[in-house]
Amino acid sequence: MELPTLILVTRDTVIQQQILAHFKKTFQLSLCSSLEDCYEQCSDQNIDSILVDLRFLLSGGHQEDQLLEMIQSAAPETEIILLTEEECPEILERRAACTAMMHIKGFASEAELLLEIDSCLNPE
Repeated sequence: MELPTLILVTRDTVIQQQILAHFKKTFQLSLCSSLEDCYEQCSDQNIDSILVDLRFLLSGGHQEDQLLEMIQSAAPETEIILLTEEECPEILERRAACTAMMHIKGFASEAELLLEIDSCLNPE
């Protein structure tokens, strides 16, 4: 049986390694360093889930919002989980609230984050 595909968009190598180790048996994992790379992958293949780490934004989130909209248009059935700081740019907050996107805001530890992601990907 083929595993569902999960794209991880992050530049945080610690989170990247923990997610890879935690989900390697339940998902076919693909890494992207940017939303642009993620969009290209979504255009080329069928993706089940995407985890987007936007905790370390240097801007107000407008470019990221546009790219998320493009990804949602290219892959409307794909489950997207947005990871942000507790204080999230309003435009990204709105995107998460007005779409089917799930939103994890801040976390106390990596273990807590993995539990949050687990509950988003496996709601039962």
